[in-house]
Amino acid sequence: NLKFLLNYLPEDPENKVEEFYGMKRAVIDPVECTNCGKCEQICRFHAIEEIDFARKIITSSCEGCATCTIVCPEPEAIKMIEHQAGEIYHSKTKLDIPLVHAALGIGEENSGLLVAEVRKRSGELAKKQGKNLVLVDGPPGTGCPAASSLTGANFVILVVEASVSGMADFHRIAELIDVFKIPKAVIINRYDINNEATDEIKKYCEEHDIPLLGNVPHDVSCQKALADELPVVLYDKEAPASIALVESWKNLKETLEF
Repeated sequence: NLKFLLNYLPEDPENKVEEFYGMKRAVIDPVECTNCGKCEQICRFHAIEEIDFARKIITSSCEGCATCTIVCPEPEAIKMIEHQAGEIYHSKTKLDIPLVHAALGIGEENSGLLVAEVRKRSGELAKKQGKNLVLVDGPPGTGCPAASSLTGANFVILVVEASVSGMADFHRIAELIDVFKIPKAVIINRYDINNEATDEIKKYCEEHDIPLLGNVPHDVSCQKALADELPVVLYDKEAPASIALVESWKNLKETLEF
């Protein structure tokens, strides 16, 4: 939630903004194009249409595969041009903690490339400032962005929701992490909404020797904190979720010995 994130950042004149360019997008030169239509026929993403008697690229639909440039009989009619997909920010939280984050443009999809860039800049900043710990907030699922967030990681914390879909996602991401051969631990979120699912998650952790860092209960304070655009641990330190999160952090520090 960008609004939540920016609300929690100070007015720091040193905040740095960089343009982020993702995959290149196709651009048709109307002078060179003969409007033969071969590009439109071959585009599987339906990103090319005839508008006002000329072929044009629908930028939001273009996936940058460059197939149109291959089939086009005119060598200069279609070119692949760098496309700004968003921005990368270097900021600090109100707790004076360095933060590297990004915002995509409207209609832009997340990509492993963007995650890799944010992770790279975070590592460079940590090294420059002599920090020995970088926390990477990885996306859900097992797609390219998730795999990119795992690259180079020394430890992974899996936040698993006690639900049927949560367990299915847990099994998939755990298998992916095993491919990377990275140590991992688990925090069960909303553990009290489904005792059967929670028991199954705990059993899986025991069978696969995965440390269980904590159990976070379903807590209405989390929704209230989100509405006030605050982390729940700052919204109400005595809330059950806050206490569980603090305990999970303590267990993590003991596990990693830092």
